[in-house]
Amino acid sequence: AFIAAAGERLRELWAQHGLEVASYAGCFRDGYLDLCPPAVQTVPVDQVGRRLPLRPVPYTGGRGSPLPAVVGSGRPLVYLTLGTVASSPQVLASAATSLGDLDADLLITLGPAGDPAALGPLPDNVHVERWVSQSELFSHCTAVVSHAGSGTFLGALAHGLPQLCLPQAADQFRNAAGAVASGAGLALSPVEAVPQAVADAVRRLLEESSFRVAAQAVGRDIARMPSPEQVVPILQAVGHEAAVTLPHPFRTVTRSPAISTRRRPPARPTGAPSPSSEPGNVPVVAGREPCPCGSGKRYKACHGKGSGEDRRLVTRPFQGRVDETEWVALREVVPAATARLVVRDSDRDVTLSTVLPLAWPALVRADGRVFLGLQVQSRSGDVSRDLGHALEEALAATPGSSVVPTGLPGPGARLQDLLADDPIEVTVHDGFDYWVEGAADPTGEVAASMERANASVVPTVRLSLVPSAYWCRMGSKTHLRWVLPEDEEPLLDAMARLGSSGLALGPDTRYVGSFRAHG
Repeated sequence: AFIAAAGERLRELWAQHGLEVASYAGCFRDGYLDLCPPAVQTVPVDQVGRRLPLRPVPYTGGRGSPLPAVVGSGRPLVYLTLGTVASSPQVLASAATSLGDLDADLLITLGPAGDPAALGPLPDNVHVERWVSQSELFSHCTAVVSHAGSGTFLGALAHGLPQLCLPQAADQFRNAAGAVASGAGLALSPVEAVPQAVADAVRRLLEESSFRVAAQAVGRDIARMPSPEQVVPILQAVGHEAAVTLPHPFRTVTRSPAISTRRRPPARPTGAPSPSSEPGNVPVVAGREPCPCGSGKRYKACHGKGSGEDRRLVTRPFQGRVDETEWVALREVVPAATARLVVRDSDRDVTLSTVLPLAWPALVRADGRVFLGLQVQSRSGDVSRDLGHALEEALAATPGSSVVPTGLPGPGARLQDLLADDPIEVTVHDGFDYWVEGAADPTGEVAASMERANASVVPTVRLSLVPSAYWCRMGSKTHLRWVLPEDEEPLLDAMARLGSSGLALGPDTRYVGSFRAHG
């Protein structure tokens, strides 16, 4: 949505200079190789006009190295790794101890620089190695527990393995959300990954067949993606435009490559019922992908015909609320804050949170309390509709569950339709301890995980005499972040006049800049 908004601002400027007006600020005019199978995509990719799926293939270096003896034990094998970049011995030791009672073997890899002695005493069913060839190991595994780094995450899915994701940083949180959304796995945030929760999740992966069935379905999707051998001729063709014409970039060529790169949807068995043609029952995929309904058409020419309307950018999503600027501030500049929400025609306890674990849109605690996440990826171009959809899903969900990212929400209630008109009262927090409020005080690795999450919080205080204004400290400097509803031009003019008159906020202060957000 941010890039789309930038494109709208540039549209008039480009037109004035006779330039072609590109959507999404021109950011997606180049070609992209996409290794992510549609089932675990958690954000729309239709804006990428020239996108070529590429099958993820495993790293084959080290193939032929002998696998540990535990691989041939005949018992179920669970593989645990947190990668080689941010692997934590404390997290690994905690997870290993929690899985000591499993009727399965646990193989842990630490990375080439890891020290097995750092894990301390371990249960008899736990085996530690510095490194193994994942491309050879996965075919012997029953389940995988990992940080959800893309290599391990996609490699496990390619082998149809259910997995528990323990994301630590970067893209790992979005990968974990994709595993949950596809049904191929479970996820625990750093705060939630206490030993008992890890053990319970792994037992579910081993005992509930639905996870393996879903993972195997994703594995089949990956197998149907074009291989590197199929993609190379297409890329070579792009570099020789004089010899090859690409009327639809990355899709068709006048001189066909040795192997066709166009994927066909899997055929339905004879006599099998056709998937429902109701739009709400058809998963959302990229516009150029085969429609999941089984029609053989591309999604954009089938059930995706009306999706463009759902993606129209609403530049001022919180318009109409008396506390509009507070919502903008909580979404854009405040790291950790909550506010109680009053839902029309409902007595449910609902709390707005700037951020939730795993960037979930919403969650329902075991006691029925609903938490709505505000700083989440907009999927439809209308933040208010996305939030309204997440709130409706949470109100209908069972206690102890979370709302994970899905496809476009479609027409429906917006936030303004669901909430009472009363302004919200914001509570700013020093960190994310409120995620586990009411539970036992975190200790050990849980406390360390909470400390890591809180380390990213910018110290922030809300001003009481003016609305939507927040003092924050960044390093050695302090800033005033103030969301103002006035029109941009007269506001900037007024700021310039104040500055030229010497009417700054105080000694050694200066105006740093501004940006427009949500209208």
